Amino acid sequence: MNQYAPMPSEPLKSDKKGDVSEKPESQKKNNKKRTGAKTYKIQIQLSELAKDRLFELVDRTDADSAAQVVRDALRVYDVLFDEVKENGQDIVLRSKATGETEVVRFF
Repeated sequence: MNQYAPMPSEPLKSDKKGDVSEKPESQKKNNKKRTGAKTYKIQIQLSELAKDRLFELVDRTDADSAAQVVRDALRVYDVLFDEVKENGQDIVLRSKATGETEVVRFF
C-alpha cells in the first residue's frame, strides 16, 4: 500500500464569499499549532441531513471539530480513490465474527 502524507492539522475555516483564500500567519486567531503550513478557508453548503451526519461524526469520533472530520474524510477518500481507481484494488470487509467477506464498491 502507498504511503500518504498527512493533511495539515489546521482547521478549515469558511469565509462569507465562498472563496478559497490564504490568511497570513499574523492574522490567524487561536492557532495553537504553528506548523508553518499555509491554511485555507473554504465555504461549503450542506443539506440539513448532511450537516446532521457531519456533526454526528464529530460526536462519534471525538473529533475536535467538524473541520477535523472533513480532513480525516479527505485522507480516507484519497486512499480509497488511489487504491480502487488508480491501482485497481478491491476494498474488502471481513466480519470478525463469521469471517465472511464482502467487496465494497466505490466510485
